[in-house]
Amino acid sequence: MWFWLAAYRLNMTRVLELSEPAWALIGPDFEQWMKERCADTPVKVVSLQDYVSAKSPPADADDATLWGRVRHGLAEADPAVFAA
Repeated sequence: MWFWLAAYRLNMTRVLELSEPAWALIGPDFEQWMKERCADTPVKVVSLQDYVSAKSPPADADDATLWGRVRHGLAEADPAVFAA
């Protein structure tokens, strides 16, 4: 016995494009709300270069915090992973 699976989804961008002329028929407040909601939002770009070039300071054996002990243990166990 074969079962077929179908996946459907709405193309909301296209639905909004097609329904935009009718927004005013619903009311001016709805039209304004939809235009604000559907306005193009600026794309936020985060430069990862600052994070990629940043090197972690060497593990300090005298650091008594939990994180310091974990860093020191990782540096001893696998220096290449710690350096990455």
